Amino acid sequence: MKYLFDIRLKSKRLNQLKKHEFSSIFFYILLGSSIFYSFYAHSNQTNQHGEEQEPSSTLNEPRISANTKTVSQNNIQTTEQKLVEIKKTNILTISDEIKDAIDRHLDGVRGYQRRAEKLHDLLFSPYYFDITYSPQKTKTAQEVFDTRTGNCVGLASLFVAAARHAGLNAYFQSVDVPREWEPQDAGFYIVPGHLNVGIYDKRFTPKAARRSPWVMNNTFGTSTDNSTGSTSVIFSSRAKAKPRYIVEFISLYRGIDNRDLKYKVISDDEAQAEYFNNIGVEALINDDIEYASKLFLHSLDIQPDISFTWSNLGFSLKKLQQFERAEQAYKKALKIDKKNISTVKNLYVLYKDTNQVDKANTIKQKVDAYNRTNPHYQAKRARFAAENNDLPLALSHWQQAVKLKPKDDEFHFELAKIYFELGNHKKTQKHLKRARRYSQDSTRYEGKLDALASLMK
Repeated sequence: MKYLFDIRLKSKRLNQLKKHEFSSIFFYILLGSSIFYSFYAHSNQTNQHGEEQEPSSTLNEPRISANTKTVSQNNIQTTEQKLVEIKKTNILTISDEIKDAIDRHLDGVRGYQRRAEKLHDLLFSPYYFDITYSPQKTKTAQEVFDTRTGNCVGLASLFVAAARHAGLNAYFQSVDVPREWEPQDAGFYIVPGHLNVGIYDKRFTPKAARRSPWVMNNTFGTSTDNSTGSTSVIFSSRAKAKPRYIVEFISLYRGIDNRDLKYKVISDDEAQAEYFNNIGVEALINDDIEYASKLFLHSLDIQPDISFTWSNLGFSLKKLQQFERAEQAYKKALKIDKKNISTVKNLYVLYKDTNQVDKANTIKQKVDAYNRTNPHYQAKRARFAAENNDLPLALSHWQQAVKLKPKDDEFHFELAKIYFELGNHKKTQKHLKRARRYSQDSTRYEGKLDALASLMK
């Protein structure tokens, strides 16, 4: 995140600074208090389903540029060539090398539980293949094995393929994770979904998987020791759908134990469709809009009833200025899942950008309510208020952002800056300490806290 700094030091504050032997000017620079007003512009869309925030000339809200470049004939050909290749992809295909390794490692291993555990060790233990989690790129099972890294789609694909080769009845599971927003430099947010793997009794069939409801994990114990640093855990389950074991690729998903979350078995086709959806989102991040839209269409050819893919298609069509088609895609998404608030938000932005005020007003109340739950939206409002010297309003929005996302060190830091400007040094110190607690770099805020302590003497 980059900031432009505008130094506006009031004479009254400057006089106050002179009272302290320790240079408060240094503290201001170190802390980056509100005399350095940050001008911040970025936008939102979504991930595994797309989402924007409504445009505003005053708030610098995200909007789709009216100057989207026309795709050249060469680019179209390149897009078509890429599509021809990627459409051949099967996320579950694995090589003979992988199969041979599985056969050797599980040779002589008897029992469902022991085979599941040994396979898990082979793939994820640091003593064997040491395959690790990385959120950056969606890969097939084979690509994950070749590179030894993958996100949840790739890791799940590899384990499902390997488990089935080992005679285990493994299925993809969609996990109902709490909503998060991940800002992207390309100008939108990613709203992540999550997959893991369930290992079921052999009586459990694909037909049963297709009608599997959302159920609570209610798991107990762990079957493997994760103290070795493995990216994955395998644990037993008591859930109603009766998977014998669940394989999770991040033992704690954003600080929430996945054993407390609901999940649903999904078909191989749906997992394959989610792979192409993710590749489409990655194309959006790289501003390859034409390719992204075609990937979403291909995903929907495989599994036409995924709401978030229709929403992502609508977003990409809007970027291409195909507004009527974008509206149709959003409405299709809402027909499948009327509770998909991300799609409601995107449709609202579309209506505002195309001056369909009456239509926008019909859903504005839902969007406003949703914005109140988005910590990044609150952060943007806070920054805008600070830029306009409305510190009480900035304080209110930063407090709401911290309430919605209490373990974000940047939010606590920004709140500390506002408190400092308002002269509340105790609250400044409180939120600097919380910023230090939640930061990946615990030393980042040490100098700021030392400077504040000197100032408070």
